[in-house]
Amino acid sequence: MINKLFGKWRWLVGFLVLLLALQTPVLATGIYFHLRDPYFAKDKDSNIIAEGGNSKVQVIKGSRNIPLAGGALNAQTLAFEETIGYFEVDAGEFEYMWGSDNNQSIFLRVWPDGVGDDKYFGHSGAYTTSNPGDGAKDQEVTSITCKFKLSIPAGVNLSVGSYALTYDNNAAAYLPSFVVSPTNTGNSGGIDYVQDPSDANTWYPYDSIEYEIDQAPGNTPDWNDTKTYSSGSIAETDANNPFYIMGNTYAARARATNVRGTGSWGDELIFTIPAGDGTGTQAWSLQLTLYKQANGYGVNDVIIPFNSTYVNGTLITNLQVLKDQIEAAGTKITAIGIWDELSMSLKGATFDADGTPNYTSDIINALTDVTLSAGDAVQVSVDTQVSITLSNQ
Repeated sequence: MINKLFGKWRWLVGFLVLLLALQTPVLATGIYFHLRDPYFAKDKDSNIIAEGGNSKVQVIKGSRNIPLAGGALNAQTLAFEETIGYFEVDAGEFEYMWGSDNNQSIFLRVWPDGVGDDKYFGHSGAYTTSNPGDGAKDQEVTSITCKFKLSIPAGVNLSVGSYALTYDNNAAAYLPSFVVSPTNTGNSGGIDYVQDPSDANTWYPYDSIEYEIDQAPGNTPDWNDTKTYSSGSIAETDANNPFYIMGNTYAARARATNVRGTGSWGDELIFTIPAGDGTGTQAWSLQLTLYKQANGYGVNDVIIPFNSTYVNGTLITNLQVLKDQIEAAGTKITAIGIWDELSMSLKGATFDADGTPNYTSDIINALTDVTLSAGDAVQVSVDTQVSITLSNQ
């Protein structure tokens, strides 16, 4: 009976539901953009852009800062960038409302002389859509300067520094590393750019940089047998067949890529990896000798890494200075020395419980007689585990 009654009046119930839905307002979301008088957009030379002409403001929904090729004119449905519309560069108030995408990030992209390839543009920060009436949708737009140019990037120029030596336990050797850094790149509003070497107000946006390094004997690279990197942090990884050797000369160059293509190489940078020097540190953990022997390690050993090696700010010139700095870390040395390749023996001393030294060679009267330099292999036994840091400054 109930089913029959419901079926009889079903059309009326549906009609009432539809009528109620039509009476309920649907709140669209959007933004009011307040553009500052007289105009809010400036060209690359900071001149105010006059209204009219080819200048346009592109309203974008998405996460990509750099335009697609062609200025994204035909990219209306891509997930990471959707062009919502265009309006004139003018002062006053502009309202854009649509759909129900609340809390959506919206960007303004300004094109002073038309939209498309090889055109300049400026990019705003993110604005957030909201429901009308909640007081959060009014956005003040003060100024957008259009220094970016949607063209193939200019060449990337480089500097080099941060030389370091890192000890490779497997190779039992110190391997060099360094950093090549762009000198004409920057970031503005979340956009990475290459600055035009001949025009500081022209910035080419880029997505990635490629670094290439070649050996350069006589300061003349041939760019045949090279190594390429996506980062400027360079380190030798093959101790058996090293490409980077301390004291050798190299050339580096870089180029950037964006939606328009890959730019030309920047200026060649010629540099020499310092021999036995560099900016770096080497941690040295000294274990108890009995512990190390029980685990098959033997005594503590380290290779002096730098021409000028310091511990706690003290220049390590001989075994006595090194002994003093190690013991200052909270341990007592029971033996210390360096391996002498000529005599095939250890030059140094062992110590009795009261600290009396027993020198291992007749030519040694004090630990100060054993000078230290880069490449010397030092062996040390301690009675307490400690750690020290060797550095070159």
